[in-house]
Amino acid sequence: MSKNKFYDGEIEEKSTKSQFGSTIKYDVNKCFIGLFNDYDIDINQNIQNQILNENKRLDANFYRRLFYYIEILMNIRNSISNTGIDDIKCPCCGFDSEKEKIQNFV
Repeated sequence: MSKNKFYDGEIEEKSTKSQFGSTIKYDVNKCFIGLFNDYDIDINQNIQNQILNENKRLDANFYRRLFYYIEILMNIRNSISNTGIDDIKCPCCGFDSEKEKIQNFV
């Protein structure tokens, strides 16, 4: 298993490396939980208040990791090279290109 500079947990490669790159599957829940544990943020309490707490003194690495995980979470295009898998899922508006393809064929 590989390691990522922002993700200390195990990551599983979904496909082998190719000339187009490699695809990595992240468990974003584990990413956020690991980040919050590293900075003593209790996920059972108000996370926003804990992050904004002036006494917490969160460093730049916390914010780099936080925004990286948010970027992964908000990633709307999902494709795997050489498989024909190329779909769009938008968590903001709920659009799912796979559902659209299925509905158009029915």
